Amino acid sequence: MINRAHTIAFRLLTVSLLLTSCLAAGASAQDPDAPRPLPAGMKGSDAGDPRAKLAPGVYDAGEAAVGMKHVALIKKPDAF
Repeated sequence: MINRAHTIAFRLLTVSLLLTSCLAAGASAQDPDAPRPLPAGMKGSDAGDPRAKLAPGVYDAGEAAVGMKHVALIKKPDAF
């Protein structure tokens, strides 16, 4: 019984080490600084886009709208 448990533990350890080494080799083969190509039909970012320099915020975020009028900001009830 003990020998069987040791054998199973050894096999699990061996498989986990092999899996870890394969994942580590795959991760090191990729260049993290290289940009991925965009999917077909998509363009890159544009610095001239008016949304590029909006201020962040939940209730005081910057807005960029053309031909629209901001009517009201309604916060969620406290129940959420």
